[in-house]
Amino acid sequence: MDGEFKNGKKDAEGKDIIQRKIALYAQDANRNITARYTLTAPRLTINSPEASIQHGTFKGDLYVSSKNFKLVDATVDGNVYFTADEAKGTFTMDDKSKVTGKQEIKK
Repeated sequence: MDGEFKNGKKDAEGKDIIQRKIALYAQDANRNITARYTLTAPRLTINSPEASIQHGTFKGDLYVSSKNFKLVDATVDGNVYFTADEAKGTFTMDDKSKVTGKQEIKK
């Protein structure tokens, strides 16, 4: 996943908010999650800043090169490899998320 994407919103200072997500879910008009999906690939590389995987499962290994990558109510059925210290240091996941494999730096 490459590129810097603006979500159309502004922060408190009026700057564009950078955000990119892989949304592995469907929702209704009230934003209630109605289905969750699984994306399967041997490898997915995250190069986009402020990226996330949300509300589903990724089966394969993730290679994270960007800062502030997040898992939100998501599962990685595989390993998460960080290609830089900053990528690992700024990675977050909520209490509903999990990684079944390793989380380590691999340069």
